[in-house]
Amino acid sequence: MPKNKNKNKRKHKRAAQQGTAPPTPNTYTGFHPTPSWSPDRIDPSKISPRDFFTRYIATRTPCILTSHLPDPTWFATAQWTLPYLTKRAGSAIVKVEKQTDSGTFGSGQERVEMPFGEFIRRLENGEKKLYMTTQYDVSVPEDVVDEDARRDMGRVLEYCQPPLTHLLDSFPARPSLLSTLAPQQVNLWMGAAPPPPRRGGGKKISDQFKGTSSGLHHDFQDNLYILLRGRKRFTIFSPGDAKYLYLNGNVSRIHPNGLIQYEEAGNLRDDGAYLRDVAAWKVGVAERELEKARETGGDVAAAERAVDEAVEEALKYGLDDTSDGEGVDDDFHMSAGEDGDDEDEDEDEGFTFGDPSKAFDSDPEVEAEPDTIVLPNGKRKQKSSPTHS
Repeated sequence: MPKNKNKNKRKHKRAAQQGTAPPTPNTYTGFHPTPSWSPDRIDPSKISPRDFFTRYIATRTPCILTSHLPDPTWFATAQWTLPYLTKRAGSAIVKVEKQTDSGTFGSGQERVEMPFGEFIRRLENGEKKLYMTTQYDVSVPEDVVDEDARRDMGRVLEYCQPPLTHLLDSFPARPSLLSTLAPQQVNLWMGAAPPPPRRGGGKKISDQFKGTSSGLHHDFQDNLYILLRGRKRFTIFSPGDAKYLYLNGNVSRIHPNGLIQYEEAGNLRDDGAYLRDVAAWKVGVAERELEKARETGGDVAAAERAVDEAVEEALKYGLDDTSDGEGVDDDFHMSAGEDGDDEDEDEDEGFTFGDPSKAFDSDPEVEAEPDTIVLPNGKRKQKSSPTHS
C-alpha cells in the first residue's frame, strides 16, 4: 500500500510539473483579500461573541485584536514575567528545539529535554539557539495507575501540555469572545532573538538579526494568537489561492470553509472531523438512546432501528460491528487492520464541540459531535487554537 501511494505521489508531481494535473475542486466561498485590503483592528471588549462569529469566523476573515483578552481570568499579560514563570512552572520538563547549522528550527531533529526553569535561565543568559514550541508526545506519567485519573489527565494533556499545565489559572479555558467555539489546544511558543537595528540609509538588515520563523503551513484549526513579548509578522494566504502554492500532499478537495483535504487523510467533513469518527460517535448516541428506551418504556423498536442505521453507516468507513445482536455494545471499534496509514500524522485531534449551526444553542442535553469549530486566520497555522505565545 505505501508503495502504491508513493507511486501516485510521483505521478501527481510529474503531472503538476507538466501542467497536465486535473484541477483540484475548490469550493471555497469565504473571504478573499483584494490588493488594497488590510485587516480590521478590533477592540475585543467592544464586540459581542455573536457579532465576532458573524463578521469574522463565519466569513473566514482574519482580523487583529487591539488588546489582550478582557476576561477577568486572563492574567498572563501582567503575570507572565520570566521570574514568575520560573517560580510557577520551572520544574516542568519541556522539549526544546535547537537551531541547526543552517540557522533554522523545526527541521525534524531530536528535541532536547530540560526543566522549563533551565530553558528560561539560558534565554536570560543570552542563548539564542533554543526555541520552545508545541509540546507534543506528552504522555500520562506511569505512576498514575487509577484508570479514571489517567483518562482525565489524558484529556487535559490533549488540551495543553507542560509548562502550561502549571499555569492553568492564568488564562480562561474558553475566552469569552470565542464562547461560540471549542478550544482545541493551547500552546506556549518561546524563544529569544536580538532586536533588529533600525532601518535607514538603505542598508540591508544582516541575517544575524533575523528572528525565528515558522515555515508555511496550515491547520484544520485556526488561531487566536496572543503576543506577550516581542514582535511577530504573519504572511497569510487565502484557501482560494491554494493552486498557486506548493502543498505537501495530493489535494483532493478544498471545502467551502477553506479546509484543504488531502487524499492521504481519508474522508473528512468540512470541519476536519473524520467521517468514521462521526459515524462511531453516532453509534454511541444510538446505543444510549436504545438503553434509555428500554429503561423508560420508550419506543424500543425505533431505537433499535436507529442503532442498525448507525452501524450500517459506520461499516462504510471500516468500523467493525462486534455486537451480539442486541444493539451495538462497547466493543464497537475501528478495524484492527486500520493502522492509521491513510491519515496525516501531523493532524490534531483534541477537544470537540457541536454542529456550527447550533453555535448559539445552550441546551446542556445536546451531545457534542467529534469535530472542532475554528477561528479564521487565513494562515492555517499548525497545532494551536488558541495559542498563547
